Amino acid sequence: MLTEENRIVRDIAAAAPYDFICILVNDTRYGGGGIYNLYSTTYTNESVPGQEWQMDYMFVHEFGHSFAGLADEYYTSSTAYNDFYLPGIEPWEPNVTAQAEGGRVKWKSMLTAGIPVPTPWEKGAYDSVEAIRGKLDRLAPDYYRKREPLQKSAMEILRTSQYAGSVGVFEGAGYASKGLYRPSVDCRMFSLSLADFDPVCSAAIGRMIDFYADPGGK
Repeated sequence: MLTEENRIVRDIAAAAPYDFICILVNDTRYGGGGIYNLYSTTYTNESVPGQEWQMDYMFVHEFGHSFAGLADEYYTSSTAYNDFYLPGIEPWEPNVTAQAEGGRVKWKSMLTAGIPVPTPWEKGAYDSVEAIRGKLDRLAPDYYRKREPLQKSAMEILRTSQYAGSVGVFEGAGYASKGLYRPSVDCRMFSLSLADFDPVCSAAIGRMIDFYADPGGK
């Protein structure tokens, strides 16, 4: 959910001082987008009772893209892009890597002491739940009723993972189940939930805040 009318958006935004643009869309259909250094978008009219939290998730997740240049860490969504990252090329985003060796991963200074690299996690169990959820019809009237137990199962797997809360090198990121890695088993850039940003994403956000708050580096 994006707009190609960038000139019009900037002309409208120029009527008031601003640093970053967040476009709020008055629509009930789930969706959003975020482009680094451009803008983010979020739907703002959730029609399904009990699912209002999805708007909170979406706004923060997409702002992570547009403000800090964070990558999507998920790989099971039906809206993911195939072959988005070329094999053999390290992604530029701070929270996804193609390096599986601890000494070469870009967040090596933040790795939890003694953690295995690559870091094992309950990927098989998680993928099994996500495969079932991926077959559900999002537009069906009973979608959320059917999704709820699957959502709970997936989040329980992440919450109780052996290395939950640690910084490691977890396979499955950037729309790819294999060959790309993320810093933590869960993060606001990974699961459809209100999970916090993981330490690597938080550090990237902090660097951007410091850059804009003190561009002279003093």
